[in-house]
Amino acid sequence: MIKSLYIHIPFCDDICGYCDFVRVGYNDKLSDLYLVELRKDLLSLSTQYKTIYLGGGTPSSLSVQQFSFLLESMNHLVGLVDEFTIEVNPDSLTIEKAKLYQQAGINRVSLGVQTTNNQLLKKIGRTHTFEDVKKSIELLKFVGISNISMDLIYGLPTQKLDDLESDLNKLLSLSPTHLSLYSLTIEPNSQFSRAGIKEVSSELETEMYLLIQEKLIKHGFIHYEISNYCLLGYESIHNLSYWKYDDYLGIGVGASSKVNHRRFTNHHNIND
Repeated sequence: MIKSLYIHIPFCDDICGYCDFVRVGYNDKLSDLYLVELRKDLLSLSTQYKTIYLGGGTPSSLSVQQFSFLLESMNHLVGLVDEFTIEVNPDSLTIEKAKLYQQAGINRVSLGVQTTNNQLLKKIGRTHTFEDVKKSIELLKFVGISNISMDLIYGLPTQKLDDLESDLNKLLSLSPTHLSLYSLTIEPNSQFSRAGIKEVSSELETEMYLLIQEKLIKHGFIHYEISNYCLLGYESIHNLSYWKYDDYLGIGVGASSKVNHRRFTNHHNIND
């Protein structure tokens, strides 16, 4: 029985230079059309899932009206859900959206921080600031969502070991329950690749990785998966289903599934 559902929302207000996921600039008309097609797939499902993950792209780029339409389309799937996650960018979260997420039963947020250095955020194409990150966490906790994971990228252009240590200290000061830390990879179809940006040396990447290990474990985090650390009891149930080789279903453009030992991926062209 498939217990995990992934839903891909490909829209982004801005395209980050390092990103190679299936994504497209947000457009309200295109988003409406996509959600209508997504609704057909969602209504064809009858299983009630234990974990649901809304990823992207940037799911929080959808308007309150659009997200309400998405929720209505999948309302029959959430009755037994234990973990309901949404990916959020700090600059697209509002109090109205946060309230809607909580009312919908979303109990876990993955917040795209990437770095706490405002100058570096601009260099990599992010439009939020660290102040926006702090405001987002305040909003989420205000509406009752306290299980907050944060994404961080290390090995960014011009980033030094001291910069990473500053990032880690600032994130830890926000009391996250979960941290996902990824070394920058220059993907072939990303803006970084086209601009000729190179990855940091393997020596610096190793130093950064060891710093992450030392600091997070010292602060009580468990290294339970290659890129993921959490406080005890805050492991991502959805992610662990992948690692345990459980079956899962992916809905939407570019989404992947695994059913009966067969893995398959939906086409990447949103117009199709």
